[in-house]
Amino acid sequence: MVTALAPRYARTTVRRSELRTLTELVGPATAGRAATVELTGDPGSGKTALLAALAAEARRAGRVVLRGLGGGTAGQQAPFWPFVEALGTLDGLGPAQRDTPADGAGTALPPAAGLLRRLAQPPEDPDTLAESGGGLTRGCQYFAELRRLLADCAAAAPRGLLLVLDDFHWADPCSVRLLETLIRRPVGTGLVTVVAHRPRQAPVGLRLAVRHGVELGTVDEIGLAPLTLDQSAELLGAAPDTPALRRLHTRSGGNPLYLTALAAADGDPDDLAHLDARRDLETRLLAECAPLTDDERLAAQAAAVLGDTFDVEAVAAVAPLRHGVACRTLGALRHRDLIRSAPGHGALTFRHALLRDFLYAETDACWRAAAHRRALDHLAERGAPPLDLAPHVVRSGTLATPEDRAVL
Repeated sequence: MVTALAPRYARTTVRRSELRTLTELVGPATAGRAATVELTGDPGSGKTALLAALAAEARRAGRVVLRGLGGGTAGQQAPFWPFVEALGTLDGLGPAQRDTPADGAGTALPPAAGLLRRLAQPPEDPDTLAESGGGLTRGCQYFAELRRLLADCAAAAPRGLLLVLDDFHWADPCSVRLLETLIRRPVGTGLVTVVAHRPRQAPVGLRLAVRHGVELGTVDEIGLAPLTLDQSAELLGAAPDTPALRRLHTRSGGNPLYLTALAAADGDPDDLAHLDARRDLETRLLAECAPLTDDERLAAQAAAVLGDTFDVEAVAAVAPLRHGVACRTLGALRHRDLIRSAPGHGALTFRHALLRDFLYAETDACWRAAAHRRALDHLAERGAPPLDLAPHVVRSGTLATPEDRAVL
Protein backbone atom coordinates (compact mmCIF):
# COMPACT_ATOMS: atom_id res chain seq x y z
CA MET A 1 0.00 0.00 0.00
CA VAL A 2 1.16 3.53 -0.79
CA THR A 3 0.44 5.41 2.42
CA ALA A 4 2.03 8.82 1.88
CA LEU A 5 1.58 11.57 -0.62
CA ALA A 6 4.36 14.01 -1.37
CA PRO A 7 3.52 17.73 -1.01
CA ARG A 8 1.15 19.18 -3.61
CA TYR A 9 3.92 21.12 -5.38
CA ALA A 10 5.46 17.77 -6.37
CA ARG A 11 2.99 17.67 -9.26
CA THR A 12 5.08 20.44 -10.77
CA THR A 13 8.53 19.37 -9.65
CA VAL A 14 8.23 15.89 -11.12
CA ARG A 15 7.91 17.55 -14.55
CA ARG A 16 11.29 19.23 -14.32
CA SER A 17 12.19 18.42 -17.92
CA GLU A 18 9.04 20.11 -19.26
CA LEU A 19 9.59 23.12 -16.99
CA ARG A 20 13.16 23.45 -18.22
CA THR A 21 11.98 23.29 -21.85
CA LEU A 22 9.29 25.90 -21.20
CA THR A 23 11.76 28.21 -19.49
CA GLU A 24 14.19 27.89 -22.40
CA LEU A 25 11.46 28.61 -24.97
CA VAL A 26 10.21 31.76 -23.25
CA GLY A 27 13.75 33.01 -22.71
CA PRO A 28 14.16 34.70 -26.12
CA ALA A 29 11.43 37.20 -25.22
CA THR A 30 13.90 38.99 -22.97
CA ALA A 31 16.03 39.59 -26.04
CA GLY A 32 13.17 41.38 -27.78
CA ARG A 33 11.76 38.49 -29.84
CA ALA A 34 8.11 37.58 -29.63
CA ALA A 35 7.18 33.94 -29.13
CA THR A 36 4.14 31.71 -28.62
CA VAL A 37 4.26 28.34 -26.90
CA GLU A 38 1.43 25.80 -27.00
CA LEU A 39 1.14 23.52 -23.96
CA THR A 40 -1.22 20.57 -24.37
CA GLY A 41 -2.28 17.69 -22.18
CA ASP A 42 -5.25 15.70 -20.92
CA PRO A 43 -7.29 16.90 -17.94
CA GLY A 44 -5.28 16.40 -14.77
CA SER A 45 -1.94 16.05 -16.58
CA GLY A 46 -0.45 19.04 -14.72
CA LYS A 47 -0.69 21.93 -17.19
CA THR A 48 -1.88 24.50 -14.65
CA ALA A 49 0.72 23.50 -12.06
CA LEU A 50 3.44 23.71 -14.70
CA LEU A 51 2.26 27.18 -15.73
CA ALA A 52 2.33 28.30 -12.10
CA ALA A 53 5.95 27.15 -11.82
CA LEU A 54 6.82 28.93 -15.08
CA ALA A 55 5.17 32.14 -13.86
CA ALA A 56 7.16 31.98 -10.62
CA GLU A 57 10.41 31.55 -12.59
CA ALA A 58 9.51 34.50 -14.82
CA ARG A 59 8.74 36.76 -11.87
CA ARG A 60 12.06 35.88 -10.27
CA ALA A 61 13.68 36.94 -13.55
CA GLY A 62 11.96 40.33 -13.26
CA ARG A 63 9.25 39.88 -15.88
CA VAL A 64 5.69 41.08 -15.70
CA VAL A 65 3.39 38.05 -15.70
CA LEU A 66 -0.26 38.21 -16.77
CA ARG A 67 -2.48 35.13 -16.35
CA GLY A 68 -5.94 34.52 -17.77
CA LEU A 69 -8.29 31.54 -17.97
CA GLY A 70 -10.43 30.40 -20.86
CA GLY A 71 -13.33 30.99 -18.53
CA GLY A 72 -15.47 27.83 -18.61
CA THR A 73 -19.12 28.27 -19.43
CA ALA A 74 -19.22 31.88 -18.22
CA GLY A 75 -16.08 32.82 -20.10
CA GLN A 76 -17.43 31.31 -23.31
CA GLN A 77 -20.06 34.04 -23.35
CA ALA A 78 -17.70 36.95 -22.60
CA PRO A 79 -15.67 38.27 -25.56
CA PHE A 80 -11.90 38.40 -24.92
CA TRP A 81 -12.38 37.10 -21.37
CA PRO A 82 -8.95 35.40 -21.03
CA PHE A 83 -7.20 38.63 -22.04
CA VAL A 84 -9.42 40.79 -19.83
CA GLU A 85 -8.75 38.54 -16.84
CA ALA A 86 -5.02 38.50 -17.58
CA LEU A 87 -4.84 42.29 -17.62
CA GLY A 88 -6.82 42.34 -14.39
CA THR A 89 -4.00 40.47 -12.65
CA LEU A 90 -1.70 43.49 -12.94
CA ASP A 91 -2.82 44.65 -9.50
CA GLY A 92 -2.15 41.20 -8.05
CA LEU A 93 1.65 41.39 -8.06
CA GLY A 94 3.23 40.49 -4.74
CA PRO A 95 4.65 43.07 -2.29
CA ALA A 96 8.20 41.87 -2.90
CA GLN A 97 7.82 42.66 -6.58
CA ARG A 98 6.38 46.11 -5.91
CA ASP A 99 9.42 46.87 -3.78
CA THR A 100 11.80 46.09 -6.65
CA PRO A 101 10.67 48.17 -9.65
CA ALA A 102 14.20 48.05 -11.05
CA ASP A 103 13.65 44.36 -11.79
CA GLY A 104 10.79 45.16 -14.14
CA ALA A 105 8.17 43.31 -12.11
CA GLY A 106 5.39 45.50 -10.77
CA THR A 107 5.55 47.83 -13.79
CA ALA A 108 2.36 49.85 -14.07
CA LEU A 109 2.07 49.19 -17.84
CA PRO A 110 0.18 52.39 -18.74
CA PRO A 111 -0.94 50.97 -22.14
CA ALA A 112 -2.89 48.24 -20.33
CA ALA A 113 -5.73 50.61 -19.45
CA GLY A 114 -6.17 51.56 -23.09
CA LEU A 115 -6.11 47.91 -24.13
CA LEU A 116 -8.80 47.04 -21.58
CA ARG A 117 -11.00 49.86 -22.86
CA ARG A 118 -10.67 48.69 -26.46
CA LEU A 119 -11.38 45.08 -25.53
CA ALA A 120 -14.63 46.28 -23.96
CA GLN A 121 -15.58 48.34 -27.04
CA PRO A 122 -15.59 46.08 -30.12
CA PRO A 123 -16.70 47.86 -33.30
CA GLU A 124 -19.42 45.31 -34.06
CA ASP A 125 -21.34 42.37 -32.63
CA PRO A 126 -18.88 39.87 -31.09
CA ASP A 127 -20.73 37.02 -32.82
CA THR A 128 -19.74 38.44 -36.22
CA LEU A 129 -16.48 40.10 -35.18
CA ALA A 130 -14.57 36.82 -34.80
CA GLU A 131 -15.68 35.75 -38.28
CA SER A 132 -14.75 39.01 -40.03
CA GLY A 133 -12.55 38.48 -43.05
CA GLY A 134 -9.21 39.92 -44.01
CA GLY A 135 -8.55 43.13 -45.85
CA LEU A 136 -9.47 46.53 -44.49
CA THR A 137 -12.64 45.49 -42.68
CA ARG A 138 -13.47 47.15 -39.36
CA GLY A 139 -12.89 43.84 -37.61
CA CYS A 140 -9.46 43.41 -39.17
CA GLN A 141 -8.47 46.94 -38.20
CA TYR A 142 -9.76 46.35 -34.66
CA PHE A 143 -7.62 43.23 -34.15
CA ALA A 144 -4.61 45.07 -35.58
CA GLU A 145 -5.20 47.80 -32.99
CA LEU A 146 -5.40 45.25 -30.17
CA ARG A 147 -2.13 43.75 -31.39
CA ARG A 148 -0.49 47.18 -31.32
CA LEU A 149 -1.73 47.86 -27.79
CA LEU A 150 -0.36 44.50 -26.62
CA ALA A 151 2.96 45.41 -28.21
CA ASP A 152 2.89 48.69 -26.27
CA CYS A 153 2.30 46.74 -23.03
CA ALA A 154 5.26 44.49 -23.79
CA ALA A 155 7.46 47.49 -24.58
CA ALA A 156 6.56 49.00 -21.19
CA ALA A 157 7.92 45.91 -19.39
CA PRO A 158 11.73 46.38 -19.26
CA ARG A 159 12.50 42.69 -18.80
CA GLY A 160 9.70 41.28 -20.88
CA LEU A 161 6.04 40.36 -20.57
CA LEU A 162 4.79 36.80 -20.09
CA LEU A 163 1.14 36.27 -21.06
CA VAL A 164 -0.19 32.94 -19.75
CA LEU A 165 -3.54 31.76 -21.14
CA ASP A 166 -4.77 28.59 -19.43
CA ASP A 167 -7.80 26.42 -20.29
CA PHE A 168 -7.91 28.04 -23.72
CA HIS A 169 -10.08 25.23 -25.09
CA TRP A 170 -12.90 27.17 -23.38
CA ALA A 171 -11.96 30.50 -24.93
CA ASP A 172 -14.54 32.53 -26.83
CA PRO A 173 -14.16 32.95 -30.63
CA CYS A 174 -12.93 36.55 -30.31
CA SER A 175 -10.09 35.46 -28.02
CA VAL A 176 -9.12 32.73 -30.47
CA ARG A 177 -9.10 35.30 -33.28
CA LEU A 178 -6.87 37.64 -31.26
CA LEU A 179 -4.45 34.80 -30.50
CA GLU A 180 -4.43 33.94 -34.20
CA THR A 181 -3.52 37.56 -34.95
CA LEU A 182 -0.57 37.38 -32.54
CA ILE A 183 0.54 34.09 -34.10
CA ARG A 184 0.33 35.31 -37.68
CA ARG A 185 1.89 38.69 -36.92
CA PRO A 186 4.16 38.49 -33.84
CA VAL A 187 4.49 41.86 -32.15
CA GLY A 188 8.28 41.85 -32.44
CA THR A 189 8.90 42.97 -28.85
CA GLY A 190 9.53 41.23 -25.53
CA LEU A 191 6.18 39.43 -25.41
CA VAL A 192 5.89 35.67 -24.96
CA THR A 193 2.49 33.99 -24.90
CA VAL A 194 1.97 30.53 -23.45
CA VAL A 195 -1.42 29.03 -24.31
CA ALA A 196 -2.49 25.80 -22.59
CA HIS A 197 -5.44 23.68 -23.66
CA ARG A 198 -6.89 20.19 -23.87
CA PRO A 199 -6.42 19.17 -27.52
CA ARG A 200 -9.50 16.92 -27.64
CA GLN A 201 -11.71 19.83 -26.53
CA ALA A 202 -10.04 22.64 -28.47
CA PRO A 203 -12.19 24.34 -31.13
CA VAL A 204 -11.20 23.90 -34.75
CA GLY A 205 -10.23 27.57 -35.06
CA LEU A 206 -7.70 27.26 -32.24
CA ARG A 207 -6.17 24.08 -33.63
CA LEU A 208 -5.86 25.61 -37.10
CA ALA A 209 -4.29 28.82 -35.77
CA VAL A 210 -1.69 26.93 -33.75
CA ARG A 211 -0.92 24.54 -36.60
CA HIS A 212 -0.40 27.48 -38.95
CA GLY A 213 1.92 29.07 -36.38
CA VAL A 214 3.97 25.89 -36.15
CA GLU A 215 4.35 25.94 -39.93
CA LEU A 216 5.34 29.62 -39.84
CA GLY A 217 7.84 28.98 -37.07
CA THR A 218 6.10 31.36 -34.64
CA VAL A 219 4.72 28.63 -32.34
CA ASP A 220 6.60 26.00 -30.35
CA GLU A 221 4.76 22.92 -29.07
CA ILE A 222 5.02 21.05 -25.76
CA GLY A 223 2.80 18.06 -25.05
CA LEU A 224 2.59 16.57 -21.57
CA ALA A 225 3.13 12.82 -21.75
CA PRO A 226 2.02 10.45 -18.98
CA LEU A 227 4.29 10.40 -15.95
CA THR A 228 7.01 7.79 -15.91
CA LEU A 229 7.08 5.22 -13.13
CA ASP A 230 9.90 7.14 -11.42
CA GLN A 231 7.91 10.39 -11.62
CA SER A 232 4.86 8.67 -10.16
CA ALA A 233 7.01 7.34 -7.33
CA GLU A 234 8.33 10.83 -6.62
CA LEU A 235 4.85 12.33 -6.67
CA LEU A 236 3.53 9.79 -4.18
CA GLY A 237 6.67 9.63 -2.07
CA ALA A 238 7.03 5.90 -2.71
CA ALA A 239 9.74 3.56 -3.92
CA PRO A 240 9.41 2.84 -7.66
CA ASP A 241 9.92 -0.90 -7.21
CA THR A 242 6.92 -1.47 -4.92
CA PRO A 243 4.05 -3.52 -6.40
CA ALA A 244 1.46 -1.06 -5.05
CA LEU A 245 3.12 1.84 -6.84
CA ARG A 246 3.29 -0.09 -10.11
CA ARG A 247 -0.39 -0.96 -9.81
CA LEU A 248 -1.38 2.65 -9.15
CA HIS A 249 0.78 3.88 -12.01
CA THR A 250 -0.86 1.45 -14.43
CA ARG A 251 -4.42 2.20 -13.30
CA SER A 252 -3.86 5.96 -13.48
CA GLY A 253 -2.27 5.86 -16.92
CA GLY A 254 0.43 8.15 -15.56
CA ASN A 255 -2.06 10.98 -15.01
CA PRO A 256 -1.08 12.95 -11.86
CA LEU A 257 -4.65 13.78 -10.88
CA TYR A 258 -5.88 10.20 -11.16
CA LEU A 259 -2.71 8.85 -9.58
CA THR A 260 -3.11 10.90 -6.40
CA ALA A 261 -6.84 10.14 -6.23
CA LEU A 262 -6.23 6.39 -6.55
CA ALA A 263 -3.50 6.58 -3.92
CA ALA A 264 -5.91 8.46 -1.67
CA ALA A 265 -8.49 5.69 -2.06
CA ASP A 266 -5.85 3.16 -0.98
CA GLY A 267 -4.53 5.22 1.91
CA ASP A 268 -5.60 6.28 5.38
CA PRO A 269 -9.05 7.93 5.02
CA ASP A 270 -8.21 10.35 7.84
CA ASP A 271 -4.91 11.50 6.33
CA LEU A 272 -5.24 15.17 5.30
CA ALA A 273 -3.11 14.76 2.17
CA HIS A 274 -5.32 11.94 0.96
CA LEU A 275 -8.48 13.88 1.74
CA ASP A 276 -7.08 16.80 -0.24
CA ALA A 277 -6.34 14.58 -3.24
CA ARG A 278 -9.85 13.11 -3.26
CA ARG A 279 -11.45 16.54 -2.96
CA ASP A 280 -9.24 17.85 -5.76
CA LEU A 281 -10.53 15.17 -8.12
CA GLU A 282 -14.16 15.59 -7.06
CA THR A 283 -13.98 19.36 -7.50
CA ARG A 284 -12.51 19.06 -10.98
CA LEU A 285 -15.05 16.47 -12.10
CA LEU A 286 -17.92 18.50 -10.67
CA ALA A 287 -16.69 21.50 -12.66
CA GLU A 288 -16.55 19.43 -15.85
CA CYS A 289 -20.03 18.00 -15.35
CA ALA A 290 -21.73 21.20 -14.16
CA PRO A 291 -22.38 22.58 -17.70
CA LEU A 292 -24.11 19.39 -18.88
CA THR A 293 -27.72 19.65 -19.99
CA ASP A 294 -30.30 17.39 -18.36
CA ASP A 295 -30.18 14.98 -21.31
CA GLU A 296 -26.38 14.95 -21.35
CA ARG A 297 -26.20 14.21 -17.64
CA LEU A 298 -28.84 11.50 -17.99
CA ALA A 299 -26.93 9.88 -20.85
CA ALA A 300 -23.66 10.04 -18.89
CA GLN A 301 -25.28 8.44 -15.85
CA ALA A 302 -26.85 5.71 -17.98
CA ALA A 303 -23.44 5.01 -19.51
CA ALA A 304 -21.96 4.77 -16.02
CA VAL A 305 -24.58 2.17 -15.12
CA LEU A 306 -23.71 0.11 -18.21
CA GLY A 307 -20.07 -0.29 -17.22
CA ASP A 308 -16.73 -0.05 -18.95
CA THR A 309 -18.08 0.09 -22.52
CA PHE A 310 -21.44 1.05 -24.01
CA ASP A 311 -23.05 2.21 -27.23
CA VAL A 312 -25.85 4.50 -28.37
CA GLU A 313 -28.54 1.79 -28.33
CA ALA A 314 -27.71 0.71 -24.79
CA VAL A 315 -27.62 4.26 -23.44
CA ALA A 316 -30.94 5.06 -25.14
CA ALA A 317 -32.53 2.02 -23.49
CA VAL A 318 -31.11 2.59 -20.01
CA ALA A 319 -31.56 6.39 -19.71
CA PRO A 320 -34.18 6.10 -21.28
CA LEU A 321 -33.92 8.51 -24.22
CA ARG A 322 -35.02 8.48 -27.84
CA HIS A 323 -32.29 7.07 -30.08
CA GLY A 324 -31.69 10.38 -31.85
CA VAL A 325 -31.43 12.26 -28.56
CA ALA A 326 -29.04 9.67 -27.14
CA CYS A 327 -26.88 9.91 -30.27
CA ARG A 328 -26.67 13.72 -30.05
CA THR A 329 -25.98 13.78 -26.32
CA LEU A 330 -23.23 11.18 -26.58
CA GLY A 331 -21.72 13.28 -29.36
CA ALA A 332 -21.75 16.26 -27.00
CA LEU A 333 -20.08 14.18 -24.27
CA ARG A 334 -17.38 13.14 -26.75
CA HIS A 335 -16.84 16.79 -27.65
CA ARG A 336 -16.30 17.52 -23.95
CA ASP A 337 -13.88 14.56 -23.79
CA LEU A 338 -15.90 12.90 -21.05
CA ILE A 339 -16.22 9.80 -23.23
CA ARG A 340 -14.04 8.43 -26.02
CA SER A 341 -14.15 5.78 -28.71
CA ALA A 342 -13.37 2.23 -27.62
CA PRO A 343 -12.35 -0.87 -29.58
CA GLY A 344 -15.34 -2.41 -31.34
CA HIS A 345 -17.93 -1.07 -33.75
CA GLY A 346 -19.74 1.89 -32.19
CA ALA A 347 -18.28 1.20 -28.75
CA LEU A 348 -17.62 4.05 -26.34
CA THR A 349 -15.92 4.32 -22.96
CA PHE A 350 -15.28 6.93 -20.30
CA ARG A 351 -12.08 8.95 -20.40
CA HIS A 352 -11.06 7.22 -17.19
CA ALA A 353 -12.68 4.72 -14.84
CA LEU A 354 -12.60 7.30 -12.01
CA LEU A 355 -14.86 9.58 -14.06
CA ARG A 356 -17.34 6.73 -14.48
CA ASP A 357 -17.18 5.98 -10.74
CA PHE A 358 -17.87 9.63 -9.94
CA LEU A 359 -20.92 9.82 -12.22
CA TYR A 360 -22.23 6.49 -10.94
CA ALA A 361 -21.92 7.54 -7.30
CA GLU A 362 -23.81 10.81 -7.79
CA THR A 363 -26.93 9.13 -9.22
CA ASP A 364 -30.05 8.65 -7.13
CA ALA A 365 -30.08 5.15 -5.63
CA CYS A 366 -33.67 4.40 -6.68
CA TRP A 367 -33.07 5.62 -10.24
CA ARG A 368 -29.85 3.61 -10.35
CA ALA A 369 -31.60 0.36 -9.41
CA ALA A 370 -34.24 0.93 -12.09
CA ALA A 371 -31.52 1.76 -14.61
CA HIS A 372 -29.78 -1.53 -13.86
CA ARG A 373 -33.12 -3.28 -14.42
CA ARG A 374 -33.41 -1.60 -17.84
CA ALA A 375 -29.80 -2.49 -18.62
CA LEU A 376 -30.50 -6.11 -17.70
CA ASP A 377 -33.52 -6.26 -20.01
CA HIS A 378 -31.69 -4.60 -22.89
CA LEU A 379 -28.59 -6.76 -22.65
CA ALA A 380 -30.66 -9.94 -22.29
CA GLU A 381 -32.56 -9.07 -25.47
CA ARG A 382 -29.22 -8.67 -27.24
CA GLY A 383 -28.11 -12.10 -26.09
CA ALA A 384 -25.40 -10.91 -23.71
CA PRO A 385 -23.59 -13.67 -21.78
CA PRO A 386 -24.44 -14.32 -18.10
CA LEU A 387 -21.16 -12.71 -17.02
CA ASP A 388 -22.36 -9.38 -18.47
CA LEU A 389 -25.84 -9.75 -16.99
CA ALA A 390 -24.83 -10.70 -13.45
CA PRO A 391 -23.73 -7.21 -12.21
CA HIS A 392 -27.08 -5.74 -13.27
CA VAL A 393 -29.02 -8.53 -11.55
CA VAL A 394 -27.19 -7.83 -8.31
CA ARG A 395 -27.61 -4.05 -8.54
CA SER A 396 -31.27 -4.15 -9.57
CA GLY A 397 -32.08 -4.99 -5.95
CA THR A 398 -35.75 -5.80 -5.38
CA LEU A 399 -36.48 -5.22 -9.08
CA ALA A 400 -34.70 -8.46 -9.98
CA THR A 401 -36.94 -11.52 -10.43
CA PRO A 402 -36.20 -15.13 -9.40
CA GLU A 403 -35.62 -15.90 -13.08
CA ASP A 404 -33.04 -13.08 -13.20
CA ARG A 405 -31.26 -14.45 -10.14
CA ALA A 406 -30.84 -17.79 -11.88
CA VAL A 407 -28.09 -16.05 -13.86
CA LEU A 408 -26.06 -15.88 -10.65
